[in-house]
Amino acid sequence: MKINPFKQQVQVEFYDADTNELLGIIEKPAKELPDTFEIETTLHLNDSDWKVISANPPDKESYILQQVLQLYIRRQLVKAINVEDINYTVITINDALPEAAVNNSVANNNLLLLHEDDWRQIEFVHQSFRLAIDKEIEAIHNIYVHHSKLINNNGLRAFNRLHIRKHIVYPLLPKALSLMTLYQAFPLVHHHYEGFIFNTWANIVSNSFAFETEGGLTFYGIAKEDRVEVLGLTNNKLHENTFDTEIGALQQLLEKCELYLVDWCKETILSGQIEHLQAWFKEQND
Repeated sequence: MKINPFKQQVQVEFYDADTNELLGIIEKPAKELPDTFEIETTLHLNDSDWKVISANPPDKESYILQQVLQLYIRRQLVKAINVEDINYTVITINDALPEAAVNNSVANNNLLLLHEDDWRQIEFVHQSFRLAIDKEIEAIHNIYVHHSKLINNNGLRAFNRLHIRKHIVYPLLPKALSLMTLYQAFPLVHHHYEGFIFNTWANIVSNSFAFETEGGLTFYGIAKEDRVEVLGLTNNKLHENTFDTEIGALQQLLEKCELYLVDWCKETILSGQIEHLQAWFKEQND
């Protein structure tokens, strides 16, 4: 089934796990639903506590694709988790997704595939937005401290709050970054994509671009004519033989264009300090 990228609503159907009786139907924005229901979850519905026995389908990618989520629940006498406070596997997402192209004439085999939850998670932001960056990170940190728990021995956390970032709509303004400047900073390109597409979308993202450098960096973003409006990074494992070269080029781009590289989920703000860039990328490579 092809999903209309502009309709990000999922129909949630609640069934009694013992009788299969339909209890109710609601619609919720896809971005407010968890990535998985495999984590034990209790809902509070109509003044009663209900444990989620099974979910069909159990993962976010599948129920966004189908636009229907069926939850089989059983009445419980346990402490409730409000429907709005279900566990999430990411701590923050950006408020809005970009527009999709009306006509999709690009072959899908030359598009960078991006998960919706990865949109603008690691991105370049102009230094003039420092106060807004700090405000967003303060909210993210509050969730990490007060609304998260470890769920395995590998450091994976679940969050019962999700911070939706709304303060920075156009992260590269007021000074525009040109595509020419970006390509000049990283002239050795391993692969040029025709753009990028989200994993649940049928059409390419409008005005999108993406490319992978010889050193292993993958840039993606939105550019209208030569002006870049959004610029993000994904797949950030640098090749060992070009590690210093790539970091040096990135440092020059940050300093020349007065940018930060912000990793929102890790509450990290990187400027042109070479040792901080090296430490962050070494962590990505581990």
